[in-house]
Amino acid sequence: MMPATEQGIPMRPNDGSRTAAQVLIDQLVVHGVRHVFCVPGESYIAALDALHDRPIAVTVLRPRPETSAS
Repeated sequence: MMPATEQGIPMRPNDGSRTAAQVLIDQLVVHGVRHVFCVPGESYIAALDALHDRPIAVTVLRPRPETSAS
């Protein structure tokens, strides 16, 4: 699989205005990640927000209820 930058996927500017969560999600996209699995929680709400704001779709898969995640 070609890196995202070679596929024409736009990257956000590296001007110091990105949050750590945005950098994390950008790197997931660059490396071709299409799905993430999680149990939503307060500890990484910024990453979930960055996933929502990203123009390239990364599917978030979560179990219901949380006990089925184990």
